[in-house]
Amino acid sequence: MKTISDSVKLVMNESPLRPLILGGDHSITYPVVRAVTEQLGGPVDILHFDAHPDIYHAFEGNIYSHASSFARIMEGGHARRLLQVGVRSINKEGRQ
Repeated sequence: MKTISDSVKLVMNESPLRPLILGGDHSITYPVVRAVTEQLGGPVDILHFDAHPDIYHAFEGNIYSHASSFARIMEGGHARRLLQVGVRSINKEGRQ
């Protein structure tokens, strides 16, 4: 996670470059968003396209799993607004 965050910060320090992250394992979402908000100095608006919300506290005991990235983002105050489009599978925990 530190390597991912450091890499995103490196790109953001090279003006006028900005990272564009598409696809990949969802566990990288948290370190990417954390790095962006740290570099910009505050939370960002996020538009997330996916069939799953990735907002569960933990998956198989791992709080940094692919199913938990947006839980960490929201807990850390990294998102001012989170709009999720296409979610078709969510349980009670995700709704809360």
